[in-house]
Amino acid sequence: MPAKVAGVKVTKATNTAISISWKKARNAKLYQVNYKKASAKKWIALKKTKALKITKSGLKANTKYNFKVRGVNGKKYGKFSKVITQTTYATPGKVNVKTIFAKKRTRNSVELQWSKAANANKYEIQPYRLSGGALVSDESTGTSCKLGYLPTPNTWYGSKIRSVNTRTGRSPYIKSAWSPMFYSCTTFGNRVINGVPDNNGMIVYTMTGTAPFRIGEDDGLIPQGYYVHSDESDRYCETDLLLCDAVTFPDDFEDSEVRGQTFRIGQTFDGMEIQLICIGPVTDADQPHPLSGENVVTIAANNGIYLIKECEWR
Repeated sequence: MPAKVAGVKVTKATNTAISISWKKARNAKLYQVNYKKASAKKWIALKKTKALKITKSGLKANTKYNFKVRGVNGKKYGKFSKVITQTTYATPGKVNVKTIFAKKRTRNSVELQWSKAANANKYEIQPYRLSGGALVSDESTGTSCKLGYLPTPNTWYGSKIRSVNTRTGRSPYIKSAWSPMFYSCTTFGNRVINGVPDNNGMIVYTMTGTAPFRIGEDDGLIPQGYYVHSDESDRYCETDLLLCDAVTFPDDFEDSEVRGQTFRIGQTFDGMEIQLICIGPVTDADQPHPLSGENVVTIAANNGIYLIKECEWR
């Protein structure tokens, strides 16, 4: 008769598998492992094994399981070991790409921010050149990360983020799928762009620094977030916006009134002091995204709805 199995313990657990081991039992030629959900009544027997360990995969995440082991010698079965219990770990949720935005951008860095993913206590960030090729990856225990080694100013980069659950205590950790690619552009000179979400979910970016926004050259800095809203009477849209201290129009700009000129906050234009320079994509509530290639700069006095100048360009 096989002796009672002792020393049963969990050696590893993930979100879908649990590994256990035990000590050799006297007179046991094989071992039978039974398992079940802790909430279930019926035990399930696994295939007998000669080994002193086994891994049960295909389990449900974030669920408690019971295991017990007994020795087998021909038709003789020993007593089951004590029951051990282990809970599988939770699968982290995927990072929602719609919540990712560039919190801060400089000539060589982009600081990304995103909303917390379920069951995640760590995040991995992988930036890419648009021309191809991954850059140095990074990680964060919070919901933001500064990519401070982007090599080229005034250049677009892509980034993917995935969430990680490290609560297993050992590698490999449990990871979600990568988010879709999020794109952001570095600045040039001493310009810095900071982004802040407002109460409606849109992002308001502010660009500081002595260099003005150059229409036709800095169009990659224009945010492209697009939000369609509906009320009882109509559908309307909003976009992320870029506020800046100054804007320069090219010499061949279509509107002759502003062609070749630079406008700054505090300057007088059309008899009024400029208090707002705002740049964003042109949108239409009936379109699924910002109208391709169209942008608008608004130069206005910040005294209600009075508009000094609004210029569109492709």
